[in-house]
Amino acid sequence: MPGIGYAFISAYLKGEEARIVKSEHFRALEKAPNYQDAVEIIRDTDVGTFLEGLDIKTFDELDQQLWVYLGQCLETIQWFKNIPVEARTILDTYVTKYDIQNIKTAIQNILTGARTPGIPAGTIFHNGYLDNLVRSANLNDVVTIVNDCGMADYAVILDQYKTEDGFQKEILTDTGLENLYFSKLINTAKKVKDSAALLKVFYTLIDMTNLQIVLRAVLGDSNTNASGKVIEGGYMLSDRLLKEILVQKAGDVSSKIESSVFRGLADEILTSFEKDHNISIIDELIDKFKFKTISDTLSPVNMSPAVVIWYIFCKETELRNVRLILKATLDNIPSEAIRSYLVYSS
Repeated sequence: MPGIGYAFISAYLKGEEARIVKSEHFRALEKAPNYQDAVEIIRDTDVGTFLEGLDIKTFDELDQQLWVYLGQCLETIQWFKNIPVEARTILDTYVTKYDIQNIKTAIQNILTGARTPGIPAGTIFHNGYLDNLVRSANLNDVVTIVNDCGMADYAVILDQYKTEDGFQKEILTDTGLENLYFSKLINTAKKVKDSAALLKVFYTLIDMTNLQIVLRAVLGDSNTNASGKVIEGGYMLSDRLLKEILVQKAGDVSSKIESSVFRGLADEILTSFEKDHNISIIDELIDKFKFKTISDTLSPVNMSPAVVIWYIFCKETELRNVRLILKATLDNIPSEAIRSYLVYSS
């Protein structure tokens, strides 16, 4: 019965959420004199327990292990046999985002000759093809693996970039894969319980990603390069509006945005940018806005597929914060330099 399944998965994930690194941990982490002391501070959390048994010396080692940890968290949920079908479906659709990242990593490896490892999550990883993917010799290899993993519609998009002597480099910057991903995510969300909450979150993710893209283009004077690179199907920021913003001067951007909430966010970003012309303020403020919106929408929901998405989002945010603050510790970077980039509830 779905009710029993939701009761189980909701209780399990709420229990896991209680073991996430919280704001009080991060305040203590800022004062940690070294990496080992930092791990000791979070030893009562799930990720702290995971890191405690590892001999980590460099940030690259830490980064890879945090991805391994996230992959294990996702696999644990997927392993449960009594998770409701709707929750499993929305989970499987959501984690395809990691497949897209891994596909682009494989393509970047082909271009540079590097052997950057992939993220141990998503359909390709689950099918045991991740190592083969990131070691692909050409785009044909990538397309074959994507097809073999049951992602034929993504393979069709990749095929469009083939040329006689390789592939078009725009494959890395165009948003065809992301457009398909969000289309699937939204169509899946429309069919499940509490669809309104999930749809609000997914439309917010599209709008926030697009706002990042266009503001980076406008403030970085690269408007023409960003044209056509946004994700289709936004809610508060339509495709038409985004094209209008791309040709505006920075000072005129806010006046074009109809939503008072988004206009206020754009104003805050533009005002902050004017102070020191640090373009990273775009990501910093949008990430915080995104976290608050998704938290307000999903954290109160229970007995629903939304609990799975909320848990994953919490873990992604937690690991982003842990990655930043432990990197600072490993590299002897003052905590003040990264404090503004941390995103967590107060």
